[in-house]
Amino acid sequence: MTLRADDHQVIQPLYVIEMDKAGTKGVAFDNEGSGYGFRTLLHVPAEKTAQPTTCRMSRPTR
Repeated sequence: MTLRADDHQVIQPLYVIEMDKAGTKGVAFDNEGSGYGFRTLLHVPAEKTAQPTTCRMSRPTR
């Protein structure tokens, strides 16, 4: 995760996940003893989630 200096927006990766029974394909771990865990369906790197800034804020001088 990074904080973009131009407009102070957090840029981070995006994960799309789903919950399914532990032990099924792609679900390696049981979450908190529930019998279910998470499977990652999609991972988008942070640099692909960043949108161009349109910030036109006038910054004060020091």
